Amino acid sequence: MHAIEQEIKDFIRYWTFPYLRPRRFHAFGVGGPKSGTHSLASVFRRYREFHEPEHERHMQIIMARADGVISDSRAQDQVRRLDRRKWLEFNSSYLNYFLLDLLLDEYPQAKFVLTIRDCYSWLDSVFNQLLGRTHEEFETQFHRWYLESMSPGSHEAGDRALAERGFWPLDAWLRVWTQHNTRVMAMVPSDQLLIVRTQDIRRDIPRMAEFLGIPPDTLDAGRSHEYKAAQKFGLLSEVDEEYLDTCVEAHCKELMERFFPEIRRFSDIHGYRRQDAEVQAS
Repeated sequence: MHAIEQEIKDFIRYWTFPYLRPRRFHAFGVGGPKSGTHSLASVFRRYREFHEPEHERHMQIIMARADGVISDSRAQDQVRRLDRRKWLEFNSSYLNYFLLDLLLDEYPQAKFVLTIRDCYSWLDSVFNQLLGRTHEEFETQFHRWYLESMSPGSHEAGDRALAERGFWPLDAWLRVWTQHNTRVMAMVPSDQLLIVRTQDIRRDIPRMAEFLGIPPDTLDAGRSHEYKAAQKFGLLSEVDEEYLDTCVEAHCKELMERFFPEIRRFSDIHGYRRQDAEVQAS
């Protein structure tokens, strides 16, 4: 009986939400994991926002589509139905990246916000999250699938610390960072895309408001740094610094020079190296 009631509720939502609750704007956060997608969603708390809505279901759709289990049209239909269930104004999730072509086709008037974090602090944040929390089985399965799709390669002497913890090789992580950001920039028309550095989310609230056509005072600057890591493990400082800088030069140079010209090497970021921590402690 409960299942039937839920189906009826979903049916009512599907057909009535667009008329009873019109969207004041429609946008997607498409930044990578640990790039501020959670903080970004929190800024829009006065609107219908959600961070990673229906994430398990979206992961299933992404993998099934990539593996040829379902067609593009079937995937698009499922994404449309999930959207109608919540009828969000702002959907912020790194999973939107994997469905970007479908979203652009389904919602040609939608806007997209790409949060981008420098690759060094991004690595540190990702490592802290992986070491500091337990992932559900479906998340682990999705990460494993994504790793295999990236052809991760093998570890080198410089990233032995990652191998010891069962993490991807450094090279694969940096390719993920570059591929995610460059693909979004290439696919989304410039008039539909706003790029915001993670560290500038609060400062760029007026830009975001203008971009989306909403009053700046409806956005919450006090919620612009949500979901901080509960613990820092310092794994990035265990990677050979010269090897790290060499890999960044090989994979991330163009984007780093464009968005983070002040950061030319790992040593330019204070607080991430082992010696920085030792100075702070002394």
